[in-house]
Amino acid sequence: MKFTKLLTAALLAFLAQANSAMAGEVPLAFSHHGLIYDGDELASGEHTIRARLYDDTNEVIGEVEETKTIENGYYSLTISSLDMTKLLATSKITLGLKVDNKPEMTPRVEVTSVPYAILAKYAHSVECEGCIDEEHLS
Repeated sequence: MKFTKLLTAALLAFLAQANSAMAGEVPLAFSHHGLIYDGDELASGEHTIRARLYDDTNEVIGEVEETKTIENGYYSLTISSLDMTKLLATSKITLGLKVDNKPEMTPRVEVTSVPYAILAKYAHSVECEGCIDEEHLS
């Protein structure tokens, strides 16, 4: 099959599992959703999709490869194996996608922040007197 079009919505969303969110931990996963086209039609059927996150030196900092049953072109992946040291040290992250035995699609998609991530960046630098912390809640 020729995969000539890709409509992708790259979402940098650190998604929490219920117990992680309740404990206040920052989830360490990247979620990606998109549509795959076969020519002018939405793809369907079983396909292997590989997604890689690259740092600003083109080194892989996260990867997942899964065989998915695609319906109406839609797919969803979660990359949970991330090199956090490299992730935090890079100034630019890009996402590369490969479907079946085709070469990785170009150009790669630049990953940008979502409001949750921007808020988390500033939350660590907040100074507060008289704030309620975990000790007050137990």
